[in-house]
Amino acid sequence: MKDKLTTKIKSLAQWEHMPCLLYMICIIVFHTAYKCTGDDADLIANILKPTIMDELSSVVYNFNSWSSRVLVNLPIHILLHLDYKVWLVVEIFLYFVIFKTLSFIFIKENKTKNNYILFGLLMLFPFNYALTAGWITTTMTYIWPLAFSLWSCTTIKSIFEGRKYKWYHYIVFFFTTLYGSNQEQLSVILTIVFVITTMLLVQSKKITPMIIMQTIICVGNLMLHMLAPGNSNRSQVEAAARFPDYNTLSIMDKLELGFSSSLYEFFFTANFLVFFMGIIIAVLIFMKTNNWFYRLIGLVPFLSQGFFGCFCNEILEKRLHIAIFVNRMHSSGTIDEANYYSWQSYYAIVLLFAISICLIVSLYIIFGNTTKSIYAIGLLFAGLGARMVVAFSPTIWVSSNRTFIVMYFVFIGITTMLINELDWKRLGKFKYGIYGIMIPLITYYTWLQCMALEL
Repeated sequence: MKDKLTTKIKSLAQWEHMPCLLYMICIIVFHTAYKCTGDDADLIANILKPTIMDELSSVVYNFNSWSSRVLVNLPIHILLHLDYKVWLVVEIFLYFVIFKTLSFIFIKENKTKNNYILFGLLMLFPFNYALTAGWITTTMTYIWPLAFSLWSCTTIKSIFEGRKYKWYHYIVFFFTTLYGSNQEQLSVILTIVFVITTMLLVQSKKITPMIIMQTIICVGNLMLHMLAPGNSNRSQVEAAARFPDYNTLSIMDKLELGFSSSLYEFFFTANFLVFFMGIIIAVLIFMKTNNWFYRLIGLVPFLSQGFFGCFCNEILEKRLHIAIFVNRMHSSGTIDEANYYSWQSYYAIVLLFAISICLIVSLYIIFGNTTKSIYAIGLLFAGLGARMVVAFSPTIWVSSNRTFIVMYFVFIGITTMLINELDWKRLGKFKYGIYGIMIPLITYYTWLQCMALEL
C-alpha cells in the first residue's frame, strides 16, 4: 500500500502539467486578498459613466484627452461596472495563459523539469507590483495585455516549426496582437520582436501572411502611441501636477533617467529573479567555454546582483564604499545639475553600462551565432527599451513599480531560454545545488509576498 502511494505521488510529481497547477493554486490564493483600493475605488466613485453604453460613447473623448490605450482602458471601465468576480475569473484564466504560453514559446526539452523551474521563476515575480494602482486597474493595464502579447508570440515558434494556420487563426491573432500592443511598453517589445522575426523569415524565404499582419498591427499601435493627442495632453497635465521639473530635462537626461532607473531595479536592489538568472548564466558560461576572460564576464551579472543587490546591506554594514553606486538614484536620474561635475556621480551609470555589456556578451557566448542569440539579445534590448520609454512621461515615479512588470517577464523569458541550454546529465550532482538555491528563494519570497498581501 505504501509503495503504491509512493508510486502515485512520484507519477503525479512527474506530470507535465503539475507545475502549472501549482502556479494556479498560488495565484488563486493570492487573489483571495483582493481589496477595492487606489484607482479602482477612484474610478468607481468619480470617473465611471452611469452605464456601460456611456462608457462606449466616451472612447473618442478619452483618446483625445488622456490616453492612446483605447482597447486596454475600455474593458477596465466596463468591468468596474460589474461584480469583481467577473474580472477575477478572466484574471485567473489569463495567468494560466501566461504560464502555458511561456512554456510553449521557451521550453523545448525536459518539459516537466523545466516547467517546475518556470513555476519557480514566476513565483519570483513581485506580485504586489501588479496592485500598486488598484488591483483591477493595474492588472488589466499590464498583466492582461502581457498575456495577450505572449499568446500572439506563439505564432513565431509555430511558423519556424512549419505550422500552417487556418482562416480563423488570423481572426484570433489579429485581436490578441491588437489588444496586447495597445499597451505602450508592450508595443515597443512586440514591434521589435516581430520586426526581427519578419527579417529572419524573409532571409530564410519563409515569410507568412500571419507574421506580416502581426508586424503591421504592432507598428501601427506604436505609431498610435507616439501620435495620439491624449498622450501629449496627459503629459502636460501630469508634468504640472507630479513632476514640475520634468520639462527642464533634455532628451539625453530622459534617456539617462530611463536607463539608470530601469537597471537600478534589477542590479542595485535585492532581486532574486536576476540573482538566479546570474547563477544560471555563470553555470552555462563555465560549461561552454574554458576561456577564463569569458568566464569572468559570465560571473559579472551574478556577482553584481549579489554585491550591490541581495547582500548590499550586509556589505554596507562592513563599511565598504559601495554607497557611491547604490545610493545615487534621484528624481532626475543619477546625474543632474548639482552633481554634473562630480566624478562620483558617473560611477553608477558606468557600472550599470558595464554590467549590461557583460550580460549581452554572456548571452552571445551561451547561444552562439544562432537565432536564439538574436532573440535573447533582442528581447533584452526590447525590455530595456520598453522601460526606458517610461522616462519620456512625467509619471515615471508616480507610476511606481508597475512599470517594471513587463521587464520582469522579459527576464523570466530569457532565463527560461537559458534553462533550456543546461545539460542536466553533465551537471550531475550540481543540479541539486541549483534546486537547493531556488527552492529556499521561492519559499522565502512567497512568504514575503503573502505578508505584503496580508494573507
